[in-house]
Amino acid sequence: STGPMPKIAGARVWYSTDDGATWRTAPLSGGKDGRYTIRADYPALAATSGAVSVKVEAWDSTGNRLEQTTLRAFPLRAPRAPS
Repeated sequence: STGPMPKIAGARVWYSTDDGATWRTAPLSGGKDGRYTIRADYPALAATSGAVSVKVEAWDSTGNRLEQTTLRAFPLRAPRAPS
């Protein structure tokens, strides 16, 4: 595109630790420079599928919309024991 890109008007994120059977909303922060951060708390590893799936919906000021789901986006691991 040769013109300016439209501004991001909003976004939502969900995550799943059971391969998409259930989804939880992830609080979203940032966005001033087009970068966002989410915060997610995961259950104990044994209560999960061993990975996190992510679903994102975003839209811009001109009405363009994106929806993307990535199953098993990254693996979970057990917390490290204190040293």
